[in-house]
Amino acid sequence: MLNKLRSIRIQILILIAISAITWSTSLNSQFSGYDDVRLILENKALENSLLSSLDNFWNNYAFSYNSNWSNQLTVIFRPLEQYTAVFGFKIWGASPWHYHFFFNFLVHISNSVLLLLICRNLIKYQLTVFAAILIWAVHPLHSEAINMISSGTGFLLAHFFCFLAFCMILTSNKTESTAQNLKLLLASIFLFMSYLGSEMTLIAPLVLITIIYGSKQKLQLRKSILTISSLLI
Repeated sequence: MLNKLRSIRIQILILIAISAITWSTSLNSQFSGYDDVRLILENKALENSLLSSLDNFWNNYAFSYNSNWSNQLTVIFRPLEQYTAVFGFKIWGASPWHYHFFFNFLVHISNSVLLLLICRNLIKYQLTVFAAILIWAVHPLHSEAINMISSGTGFLLAHFFCFLAFCMILTSNKTESTAQNLKLLLASIFLFMSYLGSEMTLIAPLVLITIIYGSKQKLQLRKSILTISSLLI
């Protein structure tokens, strides 16, 4: 039984199934809070042409959702959040179910799988890694990010690209030089895209240093616990 649990395919299937069951109720959520309403329902720019909307969001760096509470504009530059909102609006309109499914539900599950792959590549204690990622995937701490559309189009999607970059870098040394250069190029692109979704991903280079160090030698148990903790945070 334990040998089967060590299989990456079994772990991924279990992770997807449990995560999907845990967060399935989020699909019934509507537009949650002021952020979602301002991003989609009250965002008249979404009704413009696609190119006009994208150009407007790229140049409008002081678009703040928090001015209603703080009574002052805060400089926030998250074009990825705006771009995904406009692409979704052009495809399915102001449908909260579709936004929750594609930008919250599926992205969070994808993030969980990517994080599992990263940690398995770095740490030799496979069952420990699986248990930690499983707890992380269903932890109530994610409730706001998964139930708020604005978090899915920005925060979750930014971390999705960040994790993709990590995977590219970790597997780049296992391929030929041409493929290695391509993976490093893709990693740079993914990291840049993550920066456009959340300023929190600016710490990614520091985390990458830890990952690159850990990939050169399988970590011992104490270091494994510290590394998993830092990645999950």
